[in-house]
Amino acid sequence: MERLNGGNEYDLGRDFVASVRLDLQHYLWKETLRYDLHPRAGADSSSVGLRIADVGTGTGIFILSLARRLPPSCSFVGFDISDAQFPISESIPKNVSFRVANAMTEPPHDLQSQFDIVHLRLFVCVVENNDPLPALNFCLKLLMLRRAWWFFAMGRV
Repeated sequence: MERLNGGNEYDLGRDFVASVRLDLQHYLWKETLRYDLHPRAGADSSSVGLRIADVGTGTGIFILSLARRLPPSCSFVGFDISDAQFPISESIPKNVSFRVANAMTEPPHDLQSQFDIVHLRLFVCVVENNDPLPALNFCLKLLMLRRAWWFFAMGRV
């Protein structure tokens, strides 16, 4: 796929229609798979204090959906290279935050090794030079190094 502006722009846009597409895509995945986060991650109503990151969050629909069904002790951070599609601050629950970050670089130092679960979905549109390693490195550096952790990549990375 030819990248826009030499690879510096997101090919699918960030306007209203693009935001609706991302949200609809989330609901289609959720209805088709019958879950938003894989059941083996163990994130359910008994989960306490989980920290979940969403890389390439766009509108934040994935973490906002999780925040509605998981206990308020869980926290969520959505990362995206642009804040253009982040929800308005008045609509964001207290346990959800959003950060501008380029997943092809190092993650913010204050958030490295801070997450139990890192979610990445359909990142094929932003992988540069057919090299997913920078994005995978970003995600792995977010994960806590302890007894168990989960990294979910849905679609081609």
